[in-house]
Amino acid sequence: MGNCRFLYNNQWKSGTLTANTENSAFPKENTRHRWFTKTYRSTDASAEWLKINRGTNVRTPAIQAVAIRFNNFLSGATARFEWETSDTFPPAVGQRYTCSINNKLIVGFLDGAKGYQWWRLYLNDTTSYIELGYVFMGPYFEPSRNRNIPEEETPIDPSLMNRSEGGQLSSVIRDQLLQKAISFEHLTATDKANFDDMFATVGIHDNIIYVDDSALPMTTSLFCRIAEFKWDRDKGSMLWNLRLGLEEQL
Repeated sequence: MGNCRFLYNNQWKSGTLTANTENSAFPKENTRHRWFTKTYRSTDASAEWLKINRGTNVRTPAIQAVAIRFNNFLSGATARFEWETSDTFPPAVGQRYTCSINNKLIVGFLDGAKGYQWWRLYLNDTTSYIELGYVFMGPYFEPSRNRNIPEEETPIDPSLMNRSEGGQLSSVIRDQLLQKAISFEHLTATDKANFDDMFATVGIHDNIIYVDDSALPMTTSLFCRIAEFKWDRDKGSMLWNLRLGLEEQL
């Protein structure tokens, strides 16, 4: 079992974003929007790409993780993150990460930190167009101590219920979501600084990706927001304890 990790500093939002094709009603900038249902669409599905130029002097933070929240990929689709020192794609074989395919949430970790200027998301499928929600590429941080066991999970149904004068119930059905409560004990000052930076960056409104087990990112990750963030410290100790509430973003 791997440790938990947090992805929040999204470098896909920085730099110059281009695409080889684009449906003007679903522009490429939608891949940077925190509402993943506000999507990008290409006009074809064969050898499509989106490209980021991070700038000549913008190589930090280095990229360690990638993610895509929502897509319309078929099972045989290719989604590949690539990196280069210049705008010369495709790159060498060692400068690419091919994603496992999942329509809800794709999460993957690169084999080390990549401080490159140019990045491309290459997409190939047999559908009539490519559709993408929120795209992430950036660093992650892994606390020095893993979360406590157990964690709390609460399924939430935000559907609306109304009762008529005759007593009949009607409803507005909405997708269910998951709330998690996790806690950490005896965290160092460095851990606290990392968590504080995450909260300062995203607050309670923007997205993070919580990976419960870094060895199984495709099945243990949650696209979510911070709903609770509470520190305490034992008397006479320089170590910190954290209670963190997470709410799935739909």
